[in-house]
Amino acid sequence: MEDPAFEPLLIGRRVKVLLQDVDKVRWRQDLIEDRNRLITLLSSAQAVVPERDEKLERLRECIRAKATNPINGENRKVIVFTAFADTANYLYGELSAWALQDLGLHSALVTGAGRNRTTLPGIRTDLSSVLTSFSPRSKERPEDMAAEGEIDLLIATDCISEGQNLQDCDFLVNYDIHWNPVRIIQRFGRIDRIGSPNDRIQLVNFWPNIELEEYINLEQRVSGRMVLLDVSATGEENLIERESGDPMNDLEYRRKQLLKLQDAVIDLEDLSSGVSIADLTLGTHTQSKQLLDRLRRLCVGRDYHDDPACDRYDRVTKGGDDMSAAVRLLSAAVASVTGKKEERAVESLFSPGGTHTLRGGVAGVDDFEVVAFIVILPEGAPTA
Repeated sequence: MEDPAFEPLLIGRRVKVLLQDVDKVRWRQDLIEDRNRLITLLSSAQAVVPERDEKLERLRECIRAKATNPINGENRKVIVFTAFADTANYLYGELSAWALQDLGLHSALVTGAGRNRTTLPGIRTDLSSVLTSFSPRSKERPEDMAAEGEIDLLIATDCISEGQNLQDCDFLVNYDIHWNPVRIIQRFGRIDRIGSPNDRIQLVNFWPNIELEEYINLEQRVSGRMVLLDVSATGEENLIERESGDPMNDLEYRRKQLLKLQDAVIDLEDLSSGVSIADLTLGTHTQSKQLLDRLRRLCVGRDYHDDPACDRYDRVTKGGDDMSAAVRLLSAAVASVTGKKEERAVESLFSPGGTHTLRGGVAGVDDFEVVAFIVILPEGAPTA
């Protein structure tokens, strides 16, 4: 079948079948059944008009509540994220006129494909212009352009979920839940940024109205279908098992991440199953981001080392010969890591899905190598 001469006689992608071997009568019956099911699905979908769209109404209520009761002064800005351009266009069509008429909010639509739109007159609809009108402070819009006005409701796809500073906004809505929790955290990172003028920021997730376990239990369904395929065929067509990287395990990994995300906003560092920066925070496993943010603020503008502080630290440590204080801190961090891993291993004994073993785990401080560290000294600290 590898001969190019057979190409016109073959159908299928990974599993090639000769046309002469196809049961054309059964194939036609299956195609008719597929067509009828699709017609039924289309009819059901067409019955869901905007007037019957409860999820849309919930979003409208959420935006109205935010606009009438801002959580930071007079800030009425809202970002609505969705994974699909069709959904974004639908939301803009249903919300833009309503938001302007009832709430006095100008809206904008940004998608990776198609034409951006806005109700704010007089501005270009390219990505930069729209985002600058939505977040003029973080985008450093010149003062002489303030008369252009501002956009307060931004409806967007994941085309702006990375690399954009939109911290003028303090309220973000995930209208749908992306299968990858990292993407959800990246979305929230558009407003959860250093330099935000807001005292509080809010994330709202629209979870499906069925149990999440049922919603994303893809592995069991797909694996079951593949078993049936093996039984009814040659046993060599389980494409899942033949794929490298075991994608089913990846689905299970994402499922656990999403379940965790339902209860708390997790940091990117928490999405690793191994020892991560989140495990090196002296027991404050839930505050790694806050600690890193504080360290980052302390280092802002300090491009060179502080000679007086270095001299003080050299005197305390006798030129680096006495690092006992730093060793104690590192030992406490390592003890925190090993303690947390032991705690997770014990918890796994009482939960389904396998047990986490401690064999080959972190044994002590010798299992770590200090690559870099930062020393923070209070002003006026003793030098001896």
